[in-house]
Amino acid sequence: MNTLWTFGDSFTQSYIPPADRGRNWRNDYIEWKGYDTKVYPEFIAEKLNLNLINKGVGGCDNSYIFEEFCKVASQIQKDDSVIFGWTDVHRFRLFNKENECGFFNANALDKDGGAIFSQEFFNTFDFLSIQTIEEMIVNRDSKMFINELCNWVNLINLFLKDINVIHWSWDRNNSICKNIIISTRYERIIDETKGSIFDYHWSENGHKMFSEHLIKKINKDNLI
Repeated sequence: MNTLWTFGDSFTQSYIPPADRGRNWRNDYIEWKGYDTKVYPEFIAEKLNLNLINKGVGGCDNSYIFEEFCKVASQIQKDDSVIFGWTDVHRFRLFNKENECGFFNANALDKDGGAIFSQEFFNTFDFLSIQTIEEMIVNRDSKMFINELCNWVNLINLFLKDINVIHWSWDRNNSICKNIIISTRYERIIDETKGSIFDYHWSENGHKMFSEHLIKKINKDNLI
């Protein structure tokens, strides 16, 4: 059986965290639905009868996505398919004194509309000031980070030139990279639950609709 490899952030990650089912929006949604919900990689793999290796991690930045690909690039076979779900270039990662990775996201919003960091354990970065972090966030406005992403996409396409590859992003700013598909709006969790769960990720139906869009592209381009 051929394999579907997927890389990305929380829009790609399975609704069941691999090692931790701590309290978060995923579990709130699963409880609301009454079962473990599916994301677009699972819908695609089931529809096309592919083995799925999903490397998506919620809250991660693009450098993490690229590194996860680098770690397994030699394992990807000719008849496999690869999907990258690139995230907002304003996200970035840092490493604390224990060499643990933390992701920072200036654009994440809490239910009161305030900006938060997606990194949950900011206290492990107590050797850095909030001002330092905020200054780094300002620097992420540079167009060079978009250019960096475009270069990564081009390199991946060159490396996987004989393999089926799709790049997409929910962030319209990434449309500057001509090889990245920008997703349209699909039903969100906050829409389906009528506000009882304050979250803007896609609902299960939103993921199913997006998977159908990608499957149409796969069939049209004879990617599989």
